[in-house]
Order: sequence, then C-alpha cells, then structure tokens
Amino acid sequence: MVFNLNFIALVGGIFLVFLAVAWLGTRRSKGPASKRSSADPARRDRLLSARRREAERLHLRGAIFAITSEETLPGYHLKDLGWVQCDLEDRGAAEHELALAAARKFDTANGLTRLTRGTRKQRYQAGTGPQGNPYYKSRTVRIWQALAVEAIPEAQVDQKTRRSAKRRAVVDGSNVAHWGSDNAPSLGAVGAVTEVLSGEGVTPIIVFDANIGYKIGGKYMNAATLRAKLPGRPRVEVVDSGVNADVVIIDMADRMGAEIVSNDLFRDSIAARSVRKRRGFYVSEFGHAELMSARR
Repeated sequence: MVFNLNFIALVGGIFLVFLAVAWLGTRRSKGPASKRSSADPARRDRLLSARRREAERLHLRGAIFAITSEETLPGYHLKDLGWVQCDLEDRGAAEHELALAAARKFDTANGLTRLTRGTRKQRYQAGTGPQGNPYYKSRTVRIWQALAVEAIPEAQVDQKTRRSAKRRAVVDGSNVAHWGSDNAPSLGAVGAVTEVLSGEGVTPIIVFDANIGYKIGGKYMNAATLRAKLPGRPRVEVVDSGVNADVVIIDMADRMGAEIVSNDLFRDSIAARSVRKRRGFYVSEFGHAELMSARR
C-alpha cells in the first residue's frame, strides 16, 4: 500500500511538472511583444499610419529650401504660385507651418518669399446670454504670410528638365540604413527600399559611406560584399574614406537625371535643390518600407 501511494505521488508529480512545462512553452511560443504584434492588424495599421504621416511631413517640409522676407532669391528665376498664411506668434513655428502649407498646396513650390507679419480681426464666441443665445466679440490676432514660388536656377531657365528614359534612383544607403532605427543601422531597410524601387520598375543605385561596414557588421565591407547581401544584387558603390557621400550622391543623380532616395534634407548643397527626392520609412518589426512620390 505504501508502495502504491508513493508510486501515485510520483506519477502525480511528474504530471504536474509536465503541465508546468507545457504552460511555460505556450507562454514562450507567443514571443516578445514585437513578434506578437504582427498578428495584430489594427496595431500594425496604427503604427504604419503614424510613420507614414511623419514621412509625408518630411516630404513636404523638405521641398522648401528657402524662406525670405525679400522679393527675390539671388541666382534664381521665380515663378509666383500663390499666398499662404498661418495664425502663429513665433516666427520659427510660422515658417515651418507656412512651408508645409505651400508644399501641400503647390506641387512645384520650393521657396517662400515676401514673408511678413501682420494682423487681422477674428470674430469669436465670447459666451452665452441669459436665454442661452451665443454672443460674439472680435479680437486682433497676428498672422504670418508668404508668397510660395517655384525657384528655377537662372542657368536652367531655358533648359528642358532632364529625365532619363530609364528610371533610376540613387539611394543614400547610409541614411536609409537608419530608417528602421537611429541607433542600430541595418541592411534590412536598404533591402526593403531596393525591393520597393525594383517593384516600381526603377533601377536602384546604392551609395554608402566608407564606414557602413563597421556600423552594421563591425568591419569594413566593400561594394561586392554589400551587393551580395541585398536582394536583386543592385549596383552598389562605397565611397573612399574621407569622401563626402552626399556630394557623390547629388552629383550622380544630377548627371543621370535620377531621383535621390533619402530623408536627408541636404540643406548645405545648392546643387541638391534642383534634384528630385523621395522620402520614406521602414518598420523593421514588419519588414515594411514605403516611399513618398518624388519632388524637388
């Protein structure tokens, strides 16, 4: 009888251990939150929508290269497009909103001139009367306004826009590598963007800084090594140490009549102003990349 009781206890203990292991295994199979989220379409849609809005704002803000209170931009022929305005006190905030408004309203806008601050009367509901009827007052509010323009380099006024018969895009590989994470660059983003471009019939040319290999793999990587790691084995170039990759990217795109894929605003480059650029984003959690339409 004692043997039977001990045997039953042993079997029961084994059974409980089995249940515990099975329960833990079920918990682990779900994985961390980042892995489980792929099964949550609503969360995925929210995340992608948020990133898409960020990219769209950069797409618009990056279109405006100059904001001035003057009527001219030295070295450029200006085509007036229309006025934009906003009700903000701070000039910096106003310039930001005016740039977004101009780029959103006019597809070819790339500059703002005649920036001025003024006032206007604003009617507002001040309260309600004894009978519940609203009553109104007026107040003076400050506004900023500017004229949106298309600024064309004087040397290009009589030239036709250069477009290659074959659609090509010069990808700022070191910039795109950071789209998934500022702190952890990877080729995942570059590969996903390459596939988006190829799917559109665009031939990608990837240009990397000299130190990209150290950032993603802890060692130097040449063009052949990087090319082998990307889908479709696209053309890859790695600039020499000490060479500014931005200069190479802008010059290459300008010569080829190609677009640039990058979230860099290239504010320091006059040459970049006339090159069409595409902004975008990449969410590593889903391996998902998107690109905005091209504009200067």
